Amino acid sequence: GYTVLEAGNGGEALQVVEGQAGSIDLLLTDVVMPGMSGLQVADKIRALRPEVKVLYMSGYADLAAGQREFFGKERRLLQKPYTLSNLARAVRDVLGPSPAAALPWH
Repeated sequence: GYTVLEAGNGGEALQVVEGQAGSIDLLLTDVVMPGMSGLQVADKIRALRPEVKVLYMSGYADLAAGQREFFGKERRLLQKPYTLSNLARAVRDVLGPSPAAALPWH
């Protein structure tokens, strides 16, 4: 039930956000990316749209273990590899309670 906007890198993500007239509820971004990190992308997008919630993902176990104080209640980290079910749960958790979140995931 979600509308997904796709970008191949941080620069494209900024262009997508700038060109989107409607609301954007969530940014799902990898922490480590070439060029601009996911943290930088999130900062730039939240400067344009402060209401955007962010879900970070990473396949680096060292990052997850070493950055627990950074990734906490305000910054959610989804560890790779993850299942579709784990992704759906993380998205619902970050977005918070809503009528759509009460529906079972199929």
